[in-house]
Amino acid sequence: MEFHPTIVLFIPGHGGPLGAQLPSDVEPGLRECGFVVRACRDLLRLPGGLAEAGAMACLVLDGTPNQNCQAASYVRTFEPGLGIVAMVPSLNENLLMQVLRSGADAYCPRGVTVMFLATVVSTVLRRAYPPDAREAAPGWSLEEQGWVLVCPGGLAVALTTGERAFLDALLNAPGMRASHGDLAAAVDAAYGVAAEGRGGRQLGLLVSRMRKKFHARGAVMPLRSVRGWGYMFAQGARLPRVVN
Repeated sequence: MEFHPTIVLFIPGHGGPLGAQLPSDVEPGLRECGFVVRACRDLLRLPGGLAEAGAMACLVLDGTPNQNCQAASYVRTFEPGLGIVAMVPSLNENLLMQVLRSGADAYCPRGVTVMFLATVVSTVLRRAYPPDAREAAPGWSLEEQGWVLVCPGGLAVALTTGERAFLDALLNAPGMRASHGDLAAAVDAAYGVAAEGRGGRQLGLLVSRMRKKFHARGAVMPLRSVRGWGYMFAQGARLPRVVN
């Protein structure tokens, strides 16, 4: 899979195109450095914004120190491995310790060049997603036109119609992350029924049963819930597109 790193900028409050803190040339400058850049102003929208960012992402926090600490602590509850960089107004030691203890991996003083910020982000991404780890990650694969999920080590588990549709939609989504709505629509289409507000609770039942089935066979599915948004598959997988 080609590596397209994404920066999600958390910029609460009002101001210019990227809020009151970062100058207007930061976003185009980061794009010139090879990053995809997305902005998010609402703390509660961060789960969805990070899920849409794809598998290789770094969160840059540019609120007040309290906002940055709150955001870092919140994100760590559902993205424990995500790289987080916090912008800081000064190099006050107490402030830096507070930011790092809240969950940030690194900090960057405001007023530095775009190239410096890009370098800090690249360093955090290398630690979060080392190439050797990506290449050595155990693989999963959909076989038999998507009716069988093969686990690392060769264990093969047959899927129901709903499980097949759920995994096909999830594993073929960008970054192997998909919303509740997209997954529900795929499951409903597989059963030939119109979507009627199938929510996270019903999908949660499907996922719970699927996890129990794999657990009974001695395997742990790398499925993670993205709170309030959807699900992600946390390991690489080989998957031919399902042929109906």
